[in-house]
Amino acid sequence: MHSVHTLAIEHSIHSKSLRKHLRAEGLISEADMAKSDHSVRLEAGKALELAKRLGATLSRVDAMEHLNAPMSQMRFLIKHGFVRPGRRTTGFGAWNRYPVADLDAFLERLGVKSPSAGVHRKRLCNIPQAARRCSCSGADVVRLILDRKLSTSTLSNARGYLSILVDPKAVAEAVRGPETNAHGLSLRRAARALGTNERVLQRLIAFEHIARVAAVNRFNRRPQALVRRDEIEAFKAKYVSLHTLAKERRVGITIMRKRLDEAGVRLAFDRKQVGARFYARDEVRKANLQ
Repeated sequence: MHSVHTLAIEHSIHSKSLRKHLRAEGLISEADMAKSDHSVRLEAGKALELAKRLGATLSRVDAMEHLNAPMSQMRFLIKHGFVRPGRRTTGFGAWNRYPVADLDAFLERLGVKSPSAGVHRKRLCNIPQAARRCSCSGADVVRLILDRKLSTSTLSNARGYLSILVDPKAVAEAVRGPETNAHGLSLRRAARALGTNERVLQRLIAFEHIARVAAVNRFNRRPQALVRRDEIEAFKAKYVSLHTLAKERRVGITIMRKRLDEAGVRLAFDRKQVGARFYARDEVRKANLQ
């Protein structure tokens, strides 16, 4: 037989932590939790097996130290299942513990490989830095490494997780999505195609004169508003800005506006709403301007 006291002393485990894990394993009862360490007796065989397992595991704080992983990185490593507890015991008040062998196996899986040919070592950075530069999560970078889609190297003056170096350019290429040009043009490029500025285009979109589509920016992986090319062409075929019309007729903007006013050509949209003068091309053709 063993008491909680003798078992804790023999295996260098804090008695409070040991009690919680013994309760989680069903080796002591809830009533035993109120007794002193000397009073709680348990069968040596199963208790020793549990103590040995605990001796080969670490708390989350110690596991972070073992991996050399900051709290922010440890959280996603646990969340995404890269690092797992030996057995979940939080339901009994005991903290989950992480087997040292599993932690070492994880570091080994991350591996230490030579960087790709032609990659300058100064360009390499650790996993958290690569994630920030590429607007992705550390989980994305770790998954690329574990899937053998990303080569790694090591930093000589660091250890563990933070010693793993990757090429951020290779990370960016791997996490980027498909070309967004297939869906349309960015607002800046669409405004240029319309012969106006981005502010006016945004107002045209806001008042539903031009439709936009939602897409994901392939570089920063954030939502992005695009305008389809056919939408731009349809708008240009139906409407024309004063600036574009003056340019097409090769006259000054003031002269062009005076001719339109004299011909009674009305604005297609409220100028205060959209911030620019647009006319219907049909109305301009009917006016038969000189």
